[in-house]
Amino acid sequence: MNSILFALGALTMVIEFAIPRLIAPAYGYTMLGWTAIISVVLVAMTVGYLWGGKLTEQGKKTRMRIILFGCISSGWTILIALFGSSAMNSLSFLGLLIGPLVASLLFAALPTFLNAAAVPMVISTYQQGAGMASGKGFSISTIGSIVGVISTGYILLPLFGIEGALLVGSGLYFCSLFLYGERRLGLVGLGIVLALGWFVSTKPLPQNVLVDHSNGYHRIRIVELENHEGAAERVLYLDQWVHSVTEVGKVTTMIDALELITSSIKPPKTILVIGGGGFVMPRFLKQQFPYVEIDVVEIDPDIEKFARKYLELGNEAAVHIKDGRQYIMSTTKTYDLIFNDAYRAFD
Repeated sequence: MNSILFALGALTMVIEFAIPRLIAPAYGYTMLGWTAIISVVLVAMTVGYLWGGKLTEQGKKTRMRIILFGCISSGWTILIALFGSSAMNSLSFLGLLIGPLVASLLFAALPTFLNAAAVPMVISTYQQGAGMASGKGFSISTIGSIVGVISTGYILLPLFGIEGALLVGSGLYFCSLFLYGERRLGLVGLGIVLALGWFVSTKPLPQNVLVDHSNGYHRIRIVELENHEGAAERVLYLDQWVHSVTEVGKVTTMIDALELITSSIKPPKTILVIGGGGFVMPRFLKQQFPYVEIDVVEIDPDIEKFARKYLELGNEAAVHIKDGRQYIMSTTKTYDLIFNDAYRAFD
């Protein structure tokens, strides 16, 4: 029983942390998104605890219900991993206020409700007094939630992306069934998760999509398009925002003000750019001032990796993977020009 409480607590947090990344391309990775998912999870858990307690009072088929609730919750999570992105495409017409709430209800309400409903049922099986049993049950579930939060934020999303994180959360529940004595069901469920994990990891990206990767900072997508002149352009999306456009084989800038600045000053010796993104700015600056020394501070290491592979970033600048504020406070180097290109379009 303890293993199931632990696994369901972890699964709830995997869902809560993965869903904001899933809805980010449509609505952004914003405070509104986090407010929506946290609210939905808390309401679903509250109703689930009450309903699970009511079923527990009936005292019938407790073991079967616990297993069934966990299987439905894990199965729903698997469906989110497989079809969540497609479902978001059909929900993208909703506004920034209501959209995240509707998406959170669709994706998170059912599994978190069922996970919570299982808690009082498991507690009722403990051979202890009400106080000790409830304290033990909720503490085990909370420990699972803590592990789910830490592993999702630090490991699962950065390494396996949204789909992988959700599948791992589901797989954890089926692993817990081994310790609960349901070895055959656990083996079948885990086999399905592993097969789907292989399918997701080998599934080709949609046409023209070069990168679709989620980590602890962004959901990064790079899409190759053809402009009106027939030239190939690679568009960098961070969450739902177009961050930059790189024309293949050409150094350009979309910032008129930057061209005005560089044309009206004497050549600088050192330039600092805070925020790398598509690295359009440092590439343009290097073209304008060939002998300048450029430093770029970028917090997300995957941004640099994909920029070098797909956005034609070469040796135009020295890239420092660090928070811009920390870099400025710690560096002893002085700069003739400092450009702040680290921003959020909406929060």
